[in-house]
Amino acid sequence: MATSNRPVHASYAPSSATAVEVSTCLSDDDVFHLLQTFRRRETIRYLLHENGSVRMRDIAEHVAAEEHGTTVADLTSTQRQRVYIPLYQSHLPKLDEAGVIEYDKARGLVRPTDDLQLFRPSLEAPTIPLRKRISKERTVRGTAISRITLRRSPRASVSCSYSQWGNCRFPG
Repeated sequence: MATSNRPVHASYAPSSATAVEVSTCLSDDDVFHLLQTFRRRETIRYLLHENGSVRMRDIAEHVAAEEHGTTVADLTSTQRQRVYIPLYQSHLPKLDEAGVIEYDKARGLVRPTDDLQLFRPSLEAPTIPLRKRISKERTVRGTAISRITLRRSPRASVSCSYSQWGNCRFPG
């Protein structure tokens, strides 16, 4: 993600300094890059539903619970730690650098910026479960093969299976 052409987003400023509000302009590539990992997606999803600053620990627990398909109360110490460290060292600083959040690493606080709303449509869009997507893809590919067969020879048949698309033989 190139940040050289964008102004740097101001993180938490000391109380004696004046915080400069800088609005970033994220490209589609930047948005897709930030949404690339499950942990960043879950972090953003969590922050979209929270108001104001949240503790980094709360984000880590939420992400760990989602990742392991359990509740925060049922998480083990190891599960929490395996998520906390990458969030602390990598994911949250990356979101801060992009201007999506303000991350006070020393105090363990995360505050969403207005730019976080850019991700709402992507994360709240209805999704098709993987099984249905695969089924639709097979149907579409099967239909495409049937159309090719009919154009080449109305009486021709095609012999190949779904796993052998490259080895299909078209008579005629």
